[in-house]
Amino acid sequence: MTFRKPGSSALAAVLSLAALLPACSFQQNADRAQARSEHAASRSASAAVKPRITGGRHQPQWASNRLNTVVSGSGAIVSAPSGIQCGANCSADFDAGASMVLTATPAAGSAFTGWSGACSGSEQLCTVAMSAAKTATATFALAQTGMVAAASCSQAHVQGAVDAVANGGTVTVPAGTCTWAASVSWKDKNVKVIGAGKDATIINCGNCFSIQSTAVTSAFSRWRISGMTLQGTAPAGIVITLWDNYGGWHYGWRIDNMRFKYPGAGSGYGIFIGGPTYGLIDHNEWQWGNGLAIIIAAQTDSEYPATLSNPQGGYVLSQPLEMGTPKAVYIEDNTYVSTAPGGCAAYDTSSGGGRAVFRYNTVTGCLYYSHWTRTAEIGGVLHEIYRNKFIGNTAFDSYPIRLEAGTGAIFDNTNLMTDNVAVLDERRGFMETSAPLGACDGSKSWDGNAGDPAAPGWPCLGQIGRAPGRSISQIMAGSKQHSAPLYIWNNGRLDGCRNGGSCDNTLGVSVFGGVQGGAYVKATPHPNGEVDYVVGTPKPGYQPYVYPHPLAAGP
Repeated sequence: MTFRKPGSSALAAVLSLAALLPACSFQQNADRAQARSEHAASRSASAAVKPRITGGRHQPQWASNRLNTVVSGSGAIVSAPSGIQCGANCSADFDAGASMVLTATPAAGSAFTGWSGACSGSEQLCTVAMSAAKTATATFALAQTGMVAAASCSQAHVQGAVDAVANGGTVTVPAGTCTWAASVSWKDKNVKVIGAGKDATIINCGNCFSIQSTAVTSAFSRWRISGMTLQGTAPAGIVITLWDNYGGWHYGWRIDNMRFKYPGAGSGYGIFIGGPTYGLIDHNEWQWGNGLAIIIAAQTDSEYPATLSNPQGGYVLSQPLEMGTPKAVYIEDNTYVSTAPGGCAAYDTSSGGGRAVFRYNTVTGCLYYSHWTRTAEIGGVLHEIYRNKFIGNTAFDSYPIRLEAGTGAIFDNTNLMTDNVAVLDERRGFMETSAPLGACDGSKSWDGNAGDPAAPGWPCLGQIGRAPGRSISQIMAGSKQHSAPLYIWNNGRLDGCRNGGSCDNTLGVSVFGGVQGGAYVKATPHPNGEVDYVVGTPKPGYQPYVYPHPLAAGP
């Protein structure tokens, strides 16, 4: 796909083609150490939740809202918002009414077996409402590991080892160069497939891996692929496909220390994510051509109201907006390079309400992209984009971020491309008429129709500045989406912008569509006083999730 600057006639044609397609190195140690320190400081700045870590000291005025966490076995508990991050028993005090998300992460060689106390069940994440003193216990046990060594890197040998290994076990893939005519696949099983290193285990393949979970819980979403090079060969191949059941969101997988290569002919996809499944994509290299996307994270679910035909993303759209939590696809510490004309997309949420955190990546000749809510598809709903470096080249040198749906935060990015840090757009407001959603013109029950004369349908379903938390059925019944402006701050041309040093803070946004587009996506108030985005001001109460991501230690 060729990406061009807003206003180009070619851009609309290219994006129309994209709508017909399917849901489409390492940083320096010093930078990472500095980043950890800076994030620790930012977490302490939240005004919404005030943790007071007790360390065993008695603080009577906060005792009624104390959260005690107990670790049984080898693992750790981390809270979001911050306050608890320990591998032993610890406590913290929080404001009454705070909603705390606890993540149980097993140590190497262990597995999480379940919660007790204020939390229950076997999901790694638990939400605790602080209305009184509470205790949550996470229990870990030695994992059912087992290890099977594939005889070679051939598809038959790797598939045989995956089939033979016990649930929770590890398959090792030896050094070598192999070509796969079929994918290695598994279903409802936790498997770690570990190569000998990205310079040693090299696989030429179309759809290299296909993973599916049909469990209602995330019991079988704790798998890992690591340590190899995957060379995409099919003209429209998908290197890794993830597909999870729609019974609820799933958490726990990791794809790391890989090299993804694609020559640029056709529309190659790196990772396709289907279903509300969340995990970590980290420390990978992407040597990509001009495909639709390097990562396509299209989280899909189906809801079938009578007047809309199969809109995707119903489940994800119905979930509340939660920022700074594990409930997203985390894409961190990757490098991307595109050399083919037109560039590539480092991330593309093409349908289904994708939620992504894109951080600490170095991106050359690619952009972060989110399609608009169109036809029967829900655009991306959450974007947390920070501490990245975007670099232009002969493949692509324009805007590093293009959002056509959703909300979130864009901050602390260094942009060396020629344009502003982001382009914002609402296509249904002035040019998109495709059924069943149609134009956002004031006539559709699923839009806000708030009476702005310049934008009669505003706010459009799923547009920039609207919060998820309402299903399609609820919206059609009159329960509209809430305002949630996109915040953009501290982005500039200097390297200090992304590493906590000096930042010129010069970069804002461009709005696609001129007067018409700007009527639907505005930083100035609509008639009811709401705005769609804010430039130059940090999002109140926001704090990023812990970095590095806890899954970097496992699973």
